[in-house]
Amino acid sequence: MRKNKTKNASRKGVELDLESIKSMAERCPELVGYGFDGCGPLDYSIDSLRRLDAVIDALRAESVDWTSDTAYRMVMAFGCYAGETLVRAFGGAWVKVGDDMSELAFFDGWAVKLTHGLANPISKAFKRYDDSEGHSLYTFAQVCKQICVDGLIDDIEVGSAS
Repeated sequence: MRKNKTKNASRKGVELDLESIKSMAERCPELVGYGFDGCGPLDYSIDSLRRLDAVIDALRAESVDWTSDTAYRMVMAFGCYAGETLVRAFGGAWVKVGDDMSELAFFDGWAVKLTHGLANPISKAFKRYDDSEGHSLYTFAQVCKQICVDGLIDDIEVGSAS
């Protein structure tokens, strides 16, 4: 298992705002198509997150250096794509969370607001890269739907520091 470096995300010199999040999400299918033949299309469907899980696993299997800017930016783009998928599939919105929520390790303060809670897709993508067990983006989206959209549990932060 790799050491989780998600909390140090903004130290890579990449500052996130809503425009950059959406831009990274839009570029993700291009990044995946360029380097991972046979992955299949990334079309913002929940199923496309399974394909993205496979791409992240391939990066890990190739022992790509996490600290390299290229790998870092790719994983960040994957998280932005996962978040944008949640936004489109479940009617959510990207929000900047306040300093009072910093202990939840929201990636650079950004989360996806869903009907009954907040989701943390960028950090989840880094967790998938750090250690795939229990950190599937596809499963994450399913949990977000059950908890944050369907309301099985109200007002929860999904994919936080735990």
